[in-house]
Amino acid sequence: MPAYNLHGSTDTLPMDVRNTGFLLDRLGEDCHPIQYLRELTTNAIEAIQKTPDKTGEIIWDVDWTTFQNEGLYKLSILDTGVGMTAEEMERYINNLSSSGDQQTITGNYGVGAKISAATRNHSGVIYASWKNGEGSLIHLWRNPETGTYGLRRFASPTGQYTYSIGLANDVRPDPIRDHGTKVVLLGNDPKQNTVAPPRQDIPSPSRWVSKYRTLGTSNFQRT
Repeated sequence: MPAYNLHGSTDTLPMDVRNTGFLLDRLGEDCHPIQYLRELTTNAIEAIQKTPDKTGEIIWDVDWTTFQNEGLYKLSILDTGVGMTAEEMERYINNLSSSGDQQTITGNYGVGAKISAATRNHSGVIYASWKNGEGSLIHLWRNPETGTYGLRRFASPTGQYTYSIGLANDVRPDPIRDHGTKVVLLGNDPKQNTVAPPRQDIPSPSRWVSKYRTLGTSNFQRT
């Protein structure tokens, strides 16, 4: 039997992913139930390290805006890092393997946070970010009808649709001034209390956030 003729050009048809929702759900199953605490903290540290003085604040807290408006407890993380524009959030957050850093096999480019957080917050993960004094918001969620992960579409006052909306200065939280990001975890159900541990078997339920948020981040110098 003749051997296969494997002498061809170097042109390659790129691999395609037909069902990203299924892929993310499978990848999410491999994550620890609260791995998103560590991943989001790491992202916040890296955002601060990109500022000129490489110092800043990271705060895990209740999202008091949601509580005041809806009476719901939602967990949030805030940092005073470099922040992102609307265009950057749409490009980086909605891409499974893309970030502002050069992609490498060993580099952390936000994939862990997207997988671990999005797959355990089907109602959504809100990113509100400020850069050069301008604020924008996006809503990463799992479409309940199709099971697709991606950015939720907003209707603009002009009747057009957009995947990011601008934020007024009066909704910018302290201590963010000219730049920084706030991420809000909405849970799998709109009414879910995400400040509480997501599972009953999580150790130290009264301090689960403070205990697990810094796993793998002990080399960061806090100020």
